[in-house]
Amino acid sequence: MKPLLTNHRLIFAFLVAYQSVLFSQNQNWISYTNGDNVICQAIQGSFNWVGTNGGIAKVNTTTGAIEYINSGNSDIQHNNITCIETDNNGLVWVGNWGSNFCGGLASYDGSEWTYYEPPPNYKRYNSLTADNNGNLWISTALSGLFRYNGSEWIVYNMENSPLSSNNIGKVIVENEDKIWIIVYELFNEPGCLALFDGTEWEFFNTTNS
Repeated sequence: MKPLLTNHRLIFAFLVAYQSVLFSQNQNWISYTNGDNVICQAIQGSFNWVGTNGGIAKVNTTTGAIEYINSGNSDIQHNNITCIETDNNGLVWVGNWGSNFCGGLASYDGSEWTYYEPPPNYKRYNSLTADNNGNLWISTALSGLFRYNGSEWIVYNMENSPLSSNNIGKVIVENEDKIWIIVYELFNEPGCLALFDGTEWEFFNTTNS
């Protein structure tokens, strides 16, 4: 038995030594994320920005090359991307879902990420829509509808508007003045389709349409 134990000890010592040499030569960590669920996408020129539960895949639609962007190799805060939008200024806007049902909002100008502090008590971003006036319309899961003009946040919710629910879905810009909003049903709060021109609200549901 002694020769067998001695051999085992020699093998163990060799593995420990090899591991020490390996880690001393390579101090860089590689981040592996699971991006098998595609959640959103936005087209910007020849690039398709695809948001997944494991970060962003930037697809060159001309060459087919794919660049993977996640919290391990970039400055994005979270890998669970819930919405992506591009605007007329060339910015890529990204909303993500982080811990505690919250997340963050960031823009990318091609070289740097910029983060934006959201209004208090907000929850997950559902969608992002840029209009032609430089506004970014942000729908949330439980906090209503946000409008961000580059410096100021404006919040529309059940407390300060006729919205029937704070669970807002997709927002579509018809023109510079009209915004179509999908309002989801939430608990006892009914859902509907809303039209907002910046001042007046109009609602469409099963009782009037």
